[in-house]
Amino acid sequence: MKNIIMLVVDGFRNDFLEKKITPCLYNLSKKGMYFNKAYSLGPWSPPAVKGLFTSSYPLMCNDSIAISSDSITIAKLLKTYNYKTGAFVMGGWLSPFFGFDKGFDKFLCVLGAPNKSLSEKIKTKIGESFPKAREFYRRLYLKKNIEKAKGRENDKNQLKNALEFIKENKKEKLFIYIHLEGSHEPYCEGAPTEELINANCNLLKTKEELNEQEIKTIRNLYAFDLNRTDKYIDEFIKKLKEDNLLDNTYLIVFGDHGKMLYEKGFFGHTPDFYEENIHVPLMILGNEIEPKTISTPVSFLDLSPTILDILKIKKPESFFGESLLKFKRKYFFSEDARKRDGRFVSGIENLKYDLTIQGIAIIHGDYKYIHKQNGKDELFNLKNDPKEKENIINSDKEISEKLKNLILNHIKFEEKTRKETEDAHILEKHGF
Repeated sequence: MKNIIMLVVDGFRNDFLEKKITPCLYNLSKKGMYFNKAYSLGPWSPPAVKGLFTSSYPLMCNDSIAISSDSITIAKLLKTYNYKTGAFVMGGWLSPFFGFDKGFDKFLCVLGAPNKSLSEKIKTKIGESFPKAREFYRRLYLKKNIEKAKGRENDKNQLKNALEFIKENKKEKLFIYIHLEGSHEPYCEGAPTEELINANCNLLKTKEELNEQEIKTIRNLYAFDLNRTDKYIDEFIKKLKEDNLLDNTYLIVFGDHGKMLYEKGFFGHTPDFYEENIHVPLMILGNEIEPKTISTPVSFLDLSPTILDILKIKKPESFFGESLLKFKRKYFFSEDARKRDGRFVSGIENLKYDLTIQGIAIIHGDYKYIHKQNGKDELFNLKNDPKEKENIINSDKEISEKLKNLILNHIKFEEKTRKETEDAHILEKHGF
């Protein structure tokens, strides 16, 4: 009997997997397979987790951020093999409202769906038109709530809930998904109160509007929150060991996506595909896993098939990925289609992406090509230029043309699969 525990830290960049910041996770990376070039399927949680659960690209089957009711997810599949399934998440975009609970016997989230009340919509519209108003609302909220949020223990509590679920069902085969808040803003600890308020308001600004010290403060607060979550994870793993709950258990730890910390002008998981946004840690630990570092680029498209490979379960036809333990993918994509108004990222309208502004990155060996339907394409040699400072799209035209053609073919492929899915739904609706 083999169990699976997936432990996800929100917004966890690979370059912050350091002994001084995340000592527990750093040590874990030395005890199992550590993929030091793992890439998310998108630069924010919905496409990243949707693609992970369904082993498909986020825009393959529909143009929604939600998981459709007829999708086969890793949790739904494992239930058919008599696995007890539990998910412990922060909620928000990953709530049952968007279908992320499919296949889970227990789905516990701290937050509900994103607030769509009239007052919040009005505030959002005002904030988009008048940035100073948005900052005013944020400052007012922080003054009222930041003291209450200090010492926030959402991650600690969710790990506690997951541990109780594991203990209660220790005689069952288990599939556990734990998605922790990690470094998600607002930042409520790590500095004096007024400095915290100013830093959180600065997150609305561009790099040009901030000085070096203000940016350094934000990076320090990001690291502080990662460090706190790392301590909670350390406690969680120690308790699992004490209760002999790690026997025959495979632990898979990763970040769902990264976060921009003003390297390219902005803060947050913007609709961009730079390393800071999609290059994340991934490690797999278990009795049959030998410690080693894998330096071949890998995609989360292949993570659910890897789990099935570990469990000796046949992969369904709808799973587009392959096992990371057996398969080396030549290239793969990361994608998103959110709107960006000026310097701010706008919300999702009716849960639908705007495919006319779809952005896609392809990672092919040492190269990354970024294509935006409403922007300037970029090509980087990640081996020679890991910080992506030099766009070589005009100097290496042969590789540029090759990778752009692969992207355009991928877009056509997704258009076809979305059309086929839509046609199948229409036929089913009419009883065919």
